[in-house]
Amino acid sequence: MKSAKLFLIGLVVLLFASSGHAMIWNWSFSTEAGTFTTDGTGTPGWYNVSDFSVTSTGMGATIGSWSGSQYAASGYSTETPYKFQWDGSAVVKWDSAGSNSFDWLVFKDLAQPYYYFFGWETGNFNTVDQAAYYYEYGSVSQPSYHVDVDQGGVVPIPGAILLFAPGLAGLIAVRRRLKV
Repeated sequence: MKSAKLFLIGLVVLLFASSGHAMIWNWSFSTEAGTFTTDGTGTPGWYNVSDFSVTSTGMGATIGSWSGSQYAASGYSTETPYKFQWDGSAVVKWDSAGSNSFDWLVFKDLAQPYYYFFGWETGNFNTVDQAAYYYEYGSVSQPSYHVDVDQGGVVPIPGAILLFAPGLAGLIAVRRRLKV
């Protein structure tokens, strides 16, 4: 009986344990706003982007996200993984894989011929504090805007045991029912 009690206490502790954190970052420029989701906790360093969303737009962009399939993380020879470097108060570098030597994060609006460009400045310059809602068939003279990125908060990612617990509880209930 004592070992069963210790097992249950251990299971409860594991239930509430977190296996990691996701960081939410708010971005905005001009009339546009949204979020990035990354790994980490907000200290200075590199962050891998796992999601992108548009939550507000004045330019007619699609409200949605990369994970929701309204946006694709690609375009202009950029590929994932996408990441950025945070110095504790601002993004100091954007980075993407692919053959494009510019450090841009590019998200394609799948419903419209536009891209969100982070690190792009009018005239086709690589500027970390600029962003644009870029028309696919336009020219490099399209406007860019100062982009602000700030920390939105840390969200714990539940441990695998938390996902396993309901199944285990069901198995125990069925076993008890069969014993009666």
